[in-house]
Amino acid sequence: MIWQCAAAALVAFYLLRRWSLGKTASQVAKDLNKQLVGRVVIVTGGNSGVGKEAARVFKACGAHVIVACRKSLKTEVAVRQLQEDSKLGQVTWLELDLGSLASIRQFSEQFLQLNLPLDYLVLNAGLVMPQFSTTVDGFETTVGVNHLGHFYLTSLLQKKLIESAPSRVVVVASQSHKRPGCLDFNNLLLNRDNYNLLSAYASSKLMNVLFARELNKRLSNAGVTAYSLHPGTMILTDMGRSALWLRLLYVLLSPFTKSVEQGAATTVYCALADGLQGGEYYNDCAYERATGQGTDDEVADRLWQWSEKVIQERVPKKQRPHTPIQYTN
Repeated sequence: MIWQCAAAALVAFYLLRRWSLGKTASQVAKDLNKQLVGRVVIVTGGNSGVGKEAARVFKACGAHVIVACRKSLKTEVAVRQLQEDSKLGQVTWLELDLGSLASIRQFSEQFLQLNLPLDYLVLNAGLVMPQFSTTVDGFETTVGVNHLGHFYLTSLLQKKLIESAPSRVVVVASQSHKRPGCLDFNNLLLNRDNYNLLSAYASSKLMNVLFARELNKRLSNAGVTAYSLHPGTMILTDMGRSALWLRLLYVLLSPFTKSVEQGAATTVYCALADGLQGGEYYNDCAYERATGQGTDDEVADRLWQWSEKVIQERVPKKQRPHTPIQYTN
């Protein structure tokens, strides 16, 4: 009897905790009552976790969702599940490896060949690396994938975003952006000797917040607005796939964190809600002031110039965006 009561209490606690963590993405979409028939959404990392759930909800609203991720059995299964989930909308998979500038360029070319509009660009993909590693282009992997890959992708799709205006760029960041305090511009790509998992991830998330802020500043007058957001802390997704101990930590904490369905809510909110403040940071479907350098426009501009520089150093001139993202005043 005691064990039964204890089990019932744990279940009740779990349900109450989950309820207290907010609405699901489906509930947010229902409340906003947006019809997305004829709209096109790109979701990076749309084959799992929060990205997959956001893609599912966008499709259920009638959108044509482009799932942008690497080729794998998991991707094939996810795309098939998304296609079968609802009679509304459409799902297309295009291969994208954010750790490769060549792959990013190939993805953008393939998407542009589809001759579709681009109403929403959801920069969702991200990772945590327990040990120092580099991308094929020589960037530290966390910064290379979480920030520079998305930065380059957006620059290649800039013209399409402007042509499709009003359009939105939604950047999935994290409250971890509050951790580092400031970016070290002498060591933004980090190095093997002083690599720290938490600092690397936090820095990349601060870059996400600053990127959305600066992108909105540069393109809002052309009808392209940008937002950054926190999906939730330690949501049980593939973020911890790179190390067994990290995966176990996510599993142990999962009863006390948002579900994937809840984690996608603010992504959907930033894409579809009216009256949002462009360039700002959102949490739990509401504005929240970013902290530290997250609101520093000079740092945002400096990061932008650094990002352009390190990418240009690795991309032949003929393969760079024809028109670098400039202010549209």
